Amino acid sequence: MSTPKEINIALFKPLKSGRKYDKYFSYSDCTYQYLGHGYTDFSIKSMINYINKFNDHTEKIALNEFTGKPLQETCFDIHSFLYHHIQYKIDEGNQLLRSPNCAWSSRTIGIDCKSYSIFASSILLNLGINHFIRKIKQPNSNPIFEDHFTHVYVIVPKNQKLRQLKSGDQYYTIDATIPSVSEPFY
Repeated sequence: MSTPKEINIALFKPLKSGRKYDKYFSYSDCTYQYLGHGYTDFSIKSMINYINKFNDHTEKIALNEFTGKPLQETCFDIHSFLYHHIQYKIDEGNQLLRSPNCAWSSRTIGIDCKSYSIFASSILLNLGINHFIRKIKQPNSNPIFEDHFTHVYVIVPKNQKLRQLKSGDQYYTIDATIPSVSEPFY
């Protein structure tokens, strides 16, 4: 079994410059605040609070870079922006949530799936696009966590009139931890 450090080295990727997007974000020193202890259910509630609290961080980029496109193109473009401009780094113990400004400020160091999802969700919220945060249990993850959810990402219903998803509903996946827009296996 690989350590988080070994996994992060294996997943390291070259990033695009991103200078043209700097104007949309304020510097953040990424001061962390302890939010409590818990597993993924706790984390998702905290993520939703973060998305609502910090969605103003992505208002400018949402309205200037992602407005006026068909839904599929918008989802693909958000995924591409996040994947190609922000390094992925799995948590090495502490469950940290980053605001979009913090994520952008630490983009070369890396953020985890929760912070990618906060960023994507915040953009979608500013665009008025309905979406959900999906939590999954990944196969072959650390046996210590086999009964716990290990990954989160954003799904966007193709039918934007849906307020909840049912089995068989179609959606787009925004998971910037992987290079494709395919849904991870779970």
